[in-house]
Amino acid sequence: MHAYLIIANRNFKQLNLLLRLLDDSRNDIYLLIDQKATYDQAAVKAGIKYSNLYFVAPLKIYWGSYSQIKAELRLFAQAAQKKYAFYHLLSGLDLPLVSQDTIHEFFDQHLHTEFLTFTDKSIATKNRVADRLDVHLYPNISERTFNAKVLRKLYNLYRKAEHLFEHTFHIGLNRLNMDLGYGSNWVSIDHDLVMYILSQKDWIYKKFRHSVLGDELFIHTLVLNSKFKERVYVLDGVHDRPTDRQGNLRYINWWDGGPYTWQQKDLKTLQQVVEQGYFFSRKFDEQADSVIIEQIAANLLAEKTN
Repeated sequence: MHAYLIIANRNFKQLNLLLRLLDDSRNDIYLLIDQKATYDQAAVKAGIKYSNLYFVAPLKIYWGSYSQIKAELRLFAQAAQKKYAFYHLLSGLDLPLVSQDTIHEFFDQHLHTEFLTFTDKSIATKNRVADRLDVHLYPNISERTFNAKVLRKLYNLYRKAEHLFEHTFHIGLNRLNMDLGYGSNWVSIDHDLVMYILSQKDWIYKKFRHSVLGDELFIHTLVLNSKFKERVYVLDGVHDRPTDRQGNLRYINWWDGGPYTWQQKDLKTLQQVVEQGYFFSRKFDEQADSVIIEQIAANLLAEKTN
C-alpha cells in the first residue's frame, strides 16, 4: 500500500482530478487543505471509488513559514498510524504523468529507497540557504504576502536589515553543526524514514520554527546526516537545468520559472520526460491553462478503464 499526502489551498476542480488519478485500491489518500481556503468537501471527493480518502485536520499555512513544515509533519504523523511501503508528498498543483500500475511496479522494485531531489551546494551557497535558519521575527510574512511592488520592496529592505543586524551582533543565528541539506520538499519516502523524521519532531521545531523556507531543508538535512543517505536514489545535486536528474521523480521546471506553470504547448515535453523516468510533475494551474490538465487527466483516466 502507498499513501499519497497532499497539501492544497486552491483550484479545487483541479484537485478533484488529481484525486481521481490517484484513486486506486492500493492507495490511501491524506488531504490537508489550508484552513484559510473555502471549498466544498463533497465536490473535492466526488468520484473517488477505490482509495480511502482522509481529510486531515487543517491549519493556516503561510508560504515559507514553519506552518508548511507543520503541515507536512501532520500528514506524516496521521498516515504513519498505518504502515505504508511509500509516502508520496504532493501539492494540489501536481499531477501524475503515468498510471498507478507503472508507479507501483517501479516502487515495488525499489523498496527501502528514498526519492528526494537535492540541490547542488553551489546553488545553496549562491542562494545563501544557511541564512534561512536565522531567527526571523515575522516568519508568516513573506514577499508573496504583498501585491503592491512598493510593499514588496519595503519587505525586502526589512529582511536585509534584519539579516545585517543579526549577523553583525551574532543575535538569533541558528547553525546546525552538521551538513545542511537543501532541495525540493516534494518527496517519496518509505516508512522507516517517515518514522525517523517523526522521532526528530522536537529537534525540527527547535531548529526551524523561526526559519524561512525551512521546508526545503529539514528532511534533506536529516537524510544527509543519517543512515538514510545510503538509501537515496539520486544523491547528486541539481543545478536547475533541463538536463538535471531530479531524484524525487517529479519533473519541475525551475529554469523557466519559479517553478514554471505548464501550458498546453508543453504536453509533448511532459510525454517525453516520462521516458526519462519521471512519474509526477508540477506546476499546473487551471486558472492559467486548464487544457493541459484535462488532456493529461483524460489520457490517464482512459488508460484506467482499458
